[in-house]
Amino acid sequence: KDARLREVIVGPGDVLYLPAWWWHQFEQPFEDTAALNLWSRDRAGAPSSHMRDMIVREHILADQLEESVAQRSGKGAGLVFDTLANGGNSAYHAAVDDDKLKKAENAMLHAANVWQNEISELPGRHPNIRQSAAKLVEEYLGRT
Repeated sequence: KDARLREVIVGPGDVLYLPAWWWHQFEQPFEDTAALNLWSRDRAGAPSSHMRDMIVREHILADQLEESVAQRSGKGAGLVFDTLANGGNSAYHAAVDDDKLKKAENAMLHAANVWQNEISELPGRHPNIRQSAAKLVEEYLGRT
């Protein structure tokens, strides 16, 4: 709610310092890049390491679901997401054919299954791996 986007350009040899637990994303499409996140101690009130892992694993699921639709829908992915999330109430429903929606939904179900398999191999797993892939997709679409 109170987050603000900050965009920076980091050049060769530069270091970008972010305070511990700041959410961030970086892209470097043209060059090889290395990134290292390191925190030497937890700050007071920081979430437990178990909870941090759970949050990261939820973000991985969201990324995989989004990527699965974006690969199939290209620039129309936003329309597809809106239609899947809002159904007949979507302003874009008429612009997205049913075949494209079905393919996107199947892609998301497959991505959710892949996520469940990957997470089940990790220590601590995630409580949502017990849910069906359909339920994971439904919950994700309810948040978008």
